[in-house]
Amino acid sequence: MKNICFINGSPKGKNSSSFFYLNKLDKLMDEKEYIKDYIDVKFTEKNSLEDDFKKIENADTIIIAFPLYVYCLPGILIRFFEDYYIYFKNKGKFNKNVRVYTIVNCGFPEPKINTEAIRIIENFCNRLNLYWRFGIGIGMGEFISTTKNIPFINKLSNNIFNTIHEVIKDIENESTDKINNFFVKPKMPKYLFFISANIKWIKCAKKNSLKKSDLFRL
Repeated sequence: MKNICFINGSPKGKNSSSFFYLNKLDKLMDEKEYIKDYIDVKFTEKNSLEDDFKKIENADTIIIAFPLYVYCLPGILIRFFEDYYIYFKNKGKFNKNVRVYTIVNCGFPEPKINTEAIRIIENFCNRLNLYWRFGIGIGMGEFISTTKNIPFINKLSNNIFNTIHEVIKDIENESTDKINNFFVKPKMPKYLFFISANIKWIKCAKKNSLKKSDLFRL
């Protein structure tokens, strides 16, 4: 059996799009073939970091998911990686064979905006001699997760779910071939995405006793 460590790098924890994508991946994995551990960096201050690092140490595969924050990683995820690096550097022990993948989602329609964030994870793997495989950059990421119960939107997002499945194929085949990063978004027109996003913001404003015009105040 393979040990899989899912790392949720979102400050929103289980309410995040990052958890949604990790959970999608989790459900596609045969329970009989994998031992799965979750790390939620939102709670690393409450839990023992050493317990989380032991999960990573025992892993054959690490899958990191996080939202794009100003073209980069969320601060709590950066802090977690810094602590991880110091801990294992002091131990002098790095698992060179552990395979690493990342899933980065952004609110923008264009998924390639995630490129730099994926490259940071790749560089981090090189620094620790971890076996970097590839990343998946998802455009309209939060929109997909918040509309998960709408069949029409789900159908438009099938290409994203199929791309996520590439991670499982790569793990199971134990491939060593170089694979380029994937960049995907729902097969829907941008105007439809912007209309949906505007409706969401207006609803959010009303929920907080604001008017539509208040959204445009400086």
